[in-house]
Amino acid sequence: MSPEPAKAEDIPAVCRREVVEWDHHAKKVAEAVMELLAEGLGLGAGKFKELTFSDARVFVGHCYPYCPQPDLTVGITSHTDPGIVTVLLQNQIQELQVRHGEEWVDVKPLPGGLIFNIGDFLQSLMERVQERTTPRASQLQQRPENLHRHVLQSHQVERVRLLWSLAGAVDAPKTDYLP
Repeated sequence: MSPEPAKAEDIPAVCRREVVEWDHHAKKVAEAVMELLAEGLGLGAGKFKELTFSDARVFVGHCYPYCPQPDLTVGITSHTDPGIVTVLLQNQIQELQVRHGEEWVDVKPLPGGLIFNIGDFLQSLMERVQERTTPRASQLQQRPENLHRHVLQSHQVERVRLLWSLAGAVDAPKTDYLP
């Protein structure tokens, strides 16, 4: 999935139906979460939908087979997500860590649970809302890091994860997002 809707024939036949269905349901879940976030920011529940924030989506599936030589495997270095929100579904292999203060904390997957990472764009927007609603700049809270990474543990099973990200529409109206 991308800013331009994928043509059905461009999705491998072996998973075409599942990918399209996943995108359909993931978009509904993400839009519901986005409505709650927009409402919580005082922007009105439909603001992010109005701005077409859910139109540009990225869907990535990873499958890492078991490696008999775990010292040869690598994870993903620490990073933040650039877009609006990323939804992560992973099997029960613990690989995600988030930065909390000076420490890396393991995020234990829950069966069937989804993990939502707030992206840089949404975090920046939340800061702007706070700036407009806080009387003095000195009262602004320090921006929390949304730094995370994927580390490889020594597991003797394959690892599977699906990432679905709202990137924000590339042709969104060039306007101030805030009231």
